[in-house]
Amino acid sequence: MKNLNEFNEYRIRNKFGFLGDDQVGQFFIPLRGVTFQVVASVGQGWDHVSVSILYEKDGKTLMRIPNYEEMDIVKNMFFEGSESVIEIHPKKEDYVNQNEFVLHLWRPLNQDLQLPPEVEHFVPYTVVSTAKPDISLKVECANVEGWESYEVTVMKKGKRMKRFPSWNEMCAVKKQVCGEEIVAFQYRTPKKGSNFSLRLWIPPEELVMPLPDSLLVGIRNEADEKRLMKKLLGSLFQ
Repeated sequence: MKNLNEFNEYRIRNKFGFLGDDQVGQFFIPLRGVTFQVVASVGQGWDHVSVSILYEKDGKTLMRIPNYEEMDIVKNMFFEGSESVIEIHPKKEDYVNQNEFVLHLWRPLNQDLQLPPEVEHFVPYTVVSTAKPDISLKVECANVEGWESYEVTVMKKGKRMKRFPSWNEMCAVKKQVCGEEIVAFQYRTPKKGSNFSLRLWIPPEELVMPLPDSLLVGIRNEADEKRLMKKLLGSLFQ
């Protein structure tokens, strides 16, 4: 990740009054008629950037989930051009969702990020319905070098739409196709496609790396709170 002092013009104090430094900070970035709310940090083995979108409507400031293009903007702003990052669809038991409008980008610091292989051909697999009767998600699959891949395309009345699937649409595919007890990943690499399709990846078991500590996302319960206090205070916390 880049030195966060590059974004000092957008830096704000967090709720504890902390302004941050070159490795941690919160930023409000006005772009494309909205405000990107970004929290970035380096630590516990990960570069971590969380993103939500603030916008004005009827005199109120509202929040929404970022779309694919907005996450791509943040990725290109905060990470070096040569760096790849992941978005994680965890197991249900590990899922932390303290804010439904926040998405996360991750890059491991202490291990190599194993990138998926090239896929030359996908085969039709299934169609996932959505809340809109005329919108569906076409899913095609491939298995290359032990990697499972599911390519997702948004369809309207049987025709490909010129937009990327949303995060929630990818979650729906992951839940229905992969199941809730499987970890799946989306990769953002320097090499990009342009066909408005996105891919879910399930690596071979031997390549699945340890995931970020859930505390980097949020506290789920009292046990998490105690674990956080122990990390912060060590032996002083009993």
